[in-house]
Amino acid sequence: MLIFQNDRSDFNHPGKVIKIQNKCKISTSDPKLDKEHSFKMIADGNEFFFATSNPADKESWMAALTKVCDE
Repeated sequence: MLIFQNDRSDFNHPGKVIKIQNKCKISTSDPKLDKEHSFKMIADGNEFFFATSNPADKESWMAALTKVCDE
């Protein structure tokens, strides 16, 4: 389960939950997202786009999410 916020002002109350199951897929690039250091996850039929501040963070996030998806 991945919890995220749309609003950075209130981290005490989770905003939305992405249920990560073993059927999710991580891909490194997508033409829909014209953003540096970005990647996409497809989970439960939904597309989620992520962007990090540097390549190392991108690789770290992708590795962690891929590990969870492969469990």
